[in-house]
Amino acid sequence: MVLTVVFWNIWFDSQVNGDERSSKLLLELDNLVNTHNPDVIGLNEAVRRSTSPEPFVLEHLKKHGYKYSHFAGASFTTKDWGAGKDWEFGAALVSRYPIENIENIVLGKDTFAARRGTPEDTIKAIGASIRLTGSKKVSVIVAHPYLLRFGALRTHWLHQKALRTAVKKDQYQPVILGGDFNEPNILPGNFTHREKSRFYHRSGTYRNPTWRLNASRKTPLRFSLDKIFWTKGSNIELQDFKILRTDISDHSPLLARFEIK
Repeated sequence: MVLTVVFWNIWFDSQVNGDERSSKLLLELDNLVNTHNPDVIGLNEAVRRSTSPEPFVLEHLKKHGYKYSHFAGASFTTKDWGAGKDWEFGAALVSRYPIENIENIVLGKDTFAARRGTPEDTIKAIGASIRLTGSKKVSVIVAHPYLLRFGALRTHWLHQKALRTAVKKDQYQPVILGGDFNEPNILPGNFTHREKSRFYHRSGTYRNPTWRLNASRKTPLRFSLDKIFWTKGSNIELQDFKILRTDISDHSPLLARFEIK
C-alpha cells in the first residue's frame, strides 16, 4: 500500500496575527489536501488559544475527514502575543488512519519560556503508531528541536540528543520521522550526519530550500531546515518526494509518498 505523508511548519505568525492571515492558512491547507490528499499530516508551530481544546487548524482538518488527531502543547510564552499567555504552540498530528500508542516525547526545556517566568515548559515531539490496512502499522514522529541561535545552542543539542534517543526505541521500529530540525544540511554533527547509518532522508537543496526568511521569496539565507527520514532496511520505500510552495509560512511543506510493503 501507498502512504502519503506531509510535514509542515505552518509558522505561528500565520495563526496569531489576524483573521486574514489565519484564513489564508486554512485555504492553503484546503489546497494541500484537495491536491495531494495526504494520509498523515505532521505540523510544527500549531497554536491554540488557552480557552480552546485544540488548535483551530486541527478542527479545520477534521472537516476534510481526518478523524484522528493529537496536539502536544509546548509553551505559552515563547512569543509575547498579547498578554503573553493567550496562545500555546506545539506539534500536531492528524491521520485518516487510526492513531495508536501516542506519546509526547519530551525533548527538553524551553529556555526562552523559562526566562519569561514559566520554567516548567518543555518542547515536545509526537510519537505514534499508525494502524494501516489489515495488520500493517508504521510509526510516525513529528519533531521540532529548538532553534539554532545565540543563547540556545546548548538547548538545541540537548533536544537533538533526546530525539536521537527516542528514535532508537523498539516501539518506533520502523519509523517515518519529519519536521523542522532547525539544522542546515551543511551543519557538522547534525541529526542527518549522526544518524546516517539508521535513516534515509530527503530535504531541500541550495537552489530549492525549505525555509525562506520571513516567507520572503528573495532572501540571502537559503537553508533546508525541514527534513523527512525513514528507517533503512525496513518495509518503508520512498516512491516520491516534493517540496511544495506556499507564501503563508516561512517554511515549505514536505510531501513524501511511501510504499509500505
